[in-house]
Formats: sequence, C-alpha cells, structure tokens
Amino acid sequence: MNVRRSLESRIRGWLPKEPTLPSKSTQPQVRQESKPFSKLKLSTPWSIAFFVLLFVYFYLFNSQFSIIVFILIGVTIAVGLTWLLLRTKYNNNIVKTFKYALIALAIFVLAFESAGIYLFHFSGPLVPEVSFPSVLDSSLTLQLQNLEQSTSFRFLQAEHFGTLTFQDLTIVTTYSNAPGGLDWTFYAGDVRCKTSIGQSGGKPYSYLLVNVFRTYSLPQNYPSNQEITESFNQIDSLGLHWFYDQAIEEYQNSTGTKPVITDLRLVVAFNNVGNYQGITLSMTGVKASYDNFGNKIYPTIFAVEFQPNGDVLSTRNTPGM
Repeated sequence: MNVRRSLESRIRGWLPKEPTLPSKSTQPQVRQESKPFSKLKLSTPWSIAFFVLLFVYFYLFNSQFSIIVFILIGVTIAVGLTWLLLRTKYNNNIVKTFKYALIALAIFVLAFESAGIYLFHFSGPLVPEVSFPSVLDSSLTLQLQNLEQSTSFRFLQAEHFGTLTFQDLTIVTTYSNAPGGLDWTFYAGDVRCKTSIGQSGGKPYSYLLVNVFRTYSLPQNYPSNQEITESFNQIDSLGLHWFYDQAIEEYQNSTGTKPVITDLRLVVAFNNVGNYQGITLSMTGVKASYDNFGNKIYPTIFAVEFQPNGDVLSTRNTPGM
C-alpha cells in the first residue's frame, strides 16, 4: 500500500500543476492616473461665464460703440483666452495672474459702462419743453451749450476721444402723441457713425449710436467747430422770431394771404443749396388737422431755408391752407 501511494505521488509530481489564481482580497491595487483633460473639465463653468460676460459686453456696448470699447473688448478676449489655455496645462502663479487680470478687466468694464448708462439714461440734462410760439424766443446757442457742457455729453465725448462733431438739430413743437422736443445728431469720428441725442420735452436726453455697421465720413468742406458756433451765434443775433416773420412775409408775397399755422419744425444742418455750402436754418410751418380716417396729420403750410445771416435760399408755400 505504501509502495502504491509513493508511486502515485511521483506520477503527480511529473504532471503540470494547475495555476493558482490570487483571491480578490489579495489582488494588487493599480493606481489610476488622472485624465489629461480633467483641468479642462473643471474650467467649463469658467468658460461659460467668460463667454456670457462677452455677450453682456456686446449687449451693453450696442448703443455706445467707440474705439475705447473695441480696445476693452479685444483686451478682455485676449486675456480670457490666454487664461483658459494656460489653465488646461498649468497651475501656477502665471495662471493666477491672468485670472485676476480678467476679473479686474471685467469689473472695470462693467463699472465703466454702468456709469455711462446711468449718465445717459438717468442723469442727463432735461430736454426743454418747446411749443409754438414760445419757441421763437429760445436761443439755439444756449441749447447747444447746455447739451455740450452736461456731464453725460462730456463722458460721451471722452469715450469717442473728442471726435464728436455737430451735424444737425431738429426742433419740433409737437409730436403726434407727445410734447415737442429736440433731436441732435453728432458725428462720431472714431467709429465714423452718427450719434442721435434727443427726446421729447421734459425728459432726459437719450443717446443712441445709429448705423453702426455702415460708416461714412463728413464732407471735405464741412465747417469747423468754430464756424458752427459762429453760425449759431449769427442766427441768435437775428432771433428765431425774425426768421419767422421773414417766412410769413415770403408766404404773403407769394399767395396774397396770411398763413394759419399751429406748429413749427426747425432744422439747423449743413446743406448745399445752389452756390451756398454751410450751415442753414430751415423753418417749416404746419397746421394740425385730421385725415379721412380721423388720424391727426400736420400738412406743410410753408417751408423756408435761410443762411445764418438771414438770406433766403429756398421757399415752398402751399396756397389756400
């Protein structure tokens, strides 16, 4: 029996043994390395916040585009993208520097634009209430000075690097559903666009940059700021009442009757009329009435265009009105 057991042991020793698998409790733990894009995933909320901030920039600057605005947006984009790229690969003081720079830029831009919005929409000068015939006693030079010396206009002038140039002024003694008011247009030379400044009487001036994506330039023979001021002074030296009397006289000489008007429309602008090139004053008299559908309309009774010195450039009369 012992011999048999010894023989079986020898035979089993010759045969290959089955491999012994380690138990789960003894399986070695392999350390998992972090994925190379983990930092990029952590940056996703910051990336979203960055692009939301850019959207806010473009929304806020929509009505006040200027060179300084383009500079601020460009610097913000450059710093923000640099910070996002560095954050995916590094985590050191350089990344923190760009991060704090982006935060500082965001705070500055938002504060800068918030100041502009407050000045332009809540703290601007009030538009004077104008009506016929009291508007004939007003001073155009005084109206221009009140606007240009206001804090909101000075902020706007500084934002456009002092390139704002007067282009035209429209005074309407009444609108269809609002009291009369003033509408100014200035040329912003840095972005080569028009800036509309105006409102009905008794309300703060509103500011709007128009034709943002369609630029243009002033004519080469456009008068200087000093010449524009002199033209305003020349009109005021005669007085709007004097120009009105001349317009009435022109109508009477043409039609033989005295016009009946209820409202006036005055426009001061640069024009080319015949051989004259320069600032002109256009005075239009209208009479409020109603059309066949009951809508209020203002047909023109007369329209006379003057040089600042009082010379008549053109007339248009509607007899029988």
